Amino acid sequence: MVREAAERRATNIICHEMTGRDDVALYGAVFGVCRAGRPAVNRLAFWREVAAVAGFRRSLALPSEFRLDVVTPQGLALRGKATSVIAPGTEGYLGVLPGHTPLVSSVRAGKLTFVSDGRRGHFLIGPGYIEITPTSVIIITEEVRAERQE
Repeated sequence: MVREAAERRATNIICHEMTGRDDVALYGAVFGVCRAGRPAVNRLAFWREVAAVAGFRRSLALPSEFRLDVVTPQGLALRGKATSVIAPGTEGYLGVLPGHTPLVSSVRAGKLTFVSDGRRGHFLIGPGYIEITPTSVIIITEEVRAERQE
């Protein structure tokens, strides 16, 4: 009983984080799909199965944009909405789109590229950390500079 309550609570948190919605039918569908023990091939297949179980006529849509924050010791350097981000990770560049799986990683000094309102922006960032959720990207770095356009 306690384990089932904990599983249901975790399912509620995951469902709300992925969709931004509080929907009892959706929670039940996610819980049922997870308990069935049939792992989905990918996130889209999982949400399609959840939509089918919940009785949705159309598939669940992932967000079309997410919040981007770049924070330095001096304060907030950048805050806005973005449709994609490419950040310099320590093991290579990280590409982020809306609905990305949660991740925390370190970033190295390099070029941060993002797309907002169809326009591409570039900044040079110092080493730091990145936190990615389906609805936000937060980069904590030592410094941020606008890239020189040549």
